[in-house]
Amino acid sequence: MDSLYQKKSNSDFYTTEQHLKKELELQHIHIFSATDHSKNASDIGIKMNPSKVFILGNAKAGTPLMLEDPLIAIELPLKILLVEDDKKQVWVYYKNLHPLKNTYSIQKSADQLTMIDTKMHHIIESVCQ
Repeated sequence: MDSLYQKKSNSDFYTTEQHLKKELELQHIHIFSATDHSKNASDIGIKMNPSKVFILGNAKAGTPLMLEDPLIAIELPLKILLVEDDKKQVWVYYKNLHPLKNTYSIQKSADQLTMIDTKMHHIIESVCQ
C-alpha cells in the first residue's frame, strides 16, 4: 500500500469540498479544523489555486493506536488535502496510516490502521464520484 492515496474528483473544488464535509458527517468523523492555503496566500498578495487541508478524526478509531504507541499521535488527527491543479482538475489526497505500523511499533492494532485507511479510501471514492 502506497503512503499517499490520491483520487481525481469529477466535481469542481467547492462541490468536492461540500461532498467531503457531508460524507465525513455521515460517517461520524469530526472535522477539527480546515486550513485554506489559497486564502492564506491571497492574504499576503499571492495567487494560488484552491487548496485546503482538513484535519479530522474519530477518537474511537485513533485512541487504541495511541494507547499502543503514544508517538503515533504525531500522525493524528488525520488529514485530507483538496487541491485544484492548473487545468481546474480537483484532486483529493490522504496519507495512509498502514505503512507507519513499523515506524511506531503498532502490532496489536495493525488491523486498525488498515481499517482506517480502507474507510478513508471509501469516503474519498464516494466524494469523488
